[in-house]
Amino acid sequence: MGKTGYFTHRDFWKHDMGRGHPECPERLDAIEDRLLLTGVSDALEHCDVPLATLEQLTRAHSVEHVELLEELHMRLVADEPAGGPDHAQLDPDTSLNRFTLLAARRGAGAAIAATDAVIAGDIENGRASCRERVLRLV
Repeated sequence: MGKTGYFTHRDFWKHDMGRGHPECPERLDAIEDRLLLTGVSDALEHCDVPLATLEQLTRAHSVEHVELLEELHMRLVADEPAGGPDHAQLDPDTSLNRFTLLAARRGAGAAIAATDAVIAGDIENGRASCRERVLRLV
């Protein structure tokens, strides 16, 4: 049996949808804890997770979509020192914080890196442990 690549990054924990939302960083903690407890973590090939480039993102999304997310991100970062909001709402169930764009680019990067590694024969299959809402953004 071939190696399974495991793609995760601490940037995924920084994405936070706000208090009480079920899509939370603790979900990743639960996955990590279970992998360690069962010993599965030792059997995985832990792989680097690059940031997806703008060119890669625009293969799946319009430039306008990516620019909208970047504008929301920049507004959050710029308004933070003046006591601005912690989150920007994209729809009734999806928000982003100042780290969401970074996590989203890592999520796309994880999917791309896993695919490339399987095609290259470096691993047999891959698992990206990132955040559901992050992947919806990219």
